[in-house]
Amino acid sequence: MTGLSKKYVWIVVLLLMTSSLLAQTPVANRVAAAVASLPQGAREVARYTDNRRHCLYYTFQERLYKIDVFSNTNLQVRLAPEGYERIVAFFTSPRAQNLFIVVDKGDLAGEYMTDGQELWKIDTLHGTVALLGSGFHIEKRKGSIVIQKGIKCLNPSVPPSRQQWMATDHFLDFEGKIIYAKGEYKVKRKR
Repeated sequence: MTGLSKKYVWIVVLLLMTSSLLAQTPVANRVAAAVASLPQGAREVARYTDNRRHCLYYTFQERLYKIDVFSNTNLQVRLAPEGYERIVAFFTSPRAQNLFIVVDKGDLAGEYMTDGQELWKIDTLHGTVALLGSGFHIEKRKGSIVIQKGIKCLNPSVPPSRQQWMATDHFLDFEGKIIYAKGEYKVKRKR
């Protein structure tokens, strides 16, 4: 090869390498552009680059949003119709079909021990949003989601800071179905 043709070969090789790094798929490129255009302070929750979902979920100012990169729409996902104070946690199911959001209702809850936090499930394939349960603490553990829920106050006449409650733990799988409920136990009032 001559010096000039070697130079062209190297240019072509370099162009191919950079274009393969930048252009995964058109959907992935659109989602990446959506991520890059998020407002300052926004947090990415999940991105879906397949042709069926083609969207990005993110939080901004304690609210959840979904950007559909095909229709170029940016909509707030409605959780807790009566409102909530903040988003506590979010996580996906192992195969990423379901997105789980834990919201804290704070003073909007009737009784924090029974309704203080809510677990919401978004089926990202079908677009459905459902309330799975509520309690005073919700967390993801290995292989399950645990909702700790107050059942009854043992001493309602004392000040809230000294109240004792009976509580139970509900274990859910990553489809949102209850696996089992742990027996009752005593707990001090939270919040």
